[in-house]
Amino acid sequence: MAVLLSLWASGARLAAAVSAAIWTSAGTIVIIEIAAGLRAKQSGRKLAGQVTFGALLGLLIISLRWALS
Repeated sequence: MAVLLSLWASGARLAAAVSAAIWTSAGTIVIIEIAAGLRAKQSGRKLAGQVTFGALLGLLIISLRWALS
């Protein structure tokens, strides 16, 4: 939401602001999954699975945006 509002305040087009916000949200999910896996002291396959799950969720968000536009 902060990305969307800051781009809107700077005069960016709405479509560009929404796109940037969605990509930022997808990236944030991946970063949160990495942090959660590291905090749980996971390594190897378990950490890779955690990160892959986050990446799939991020791709799902991007895919839904693409499908709805």
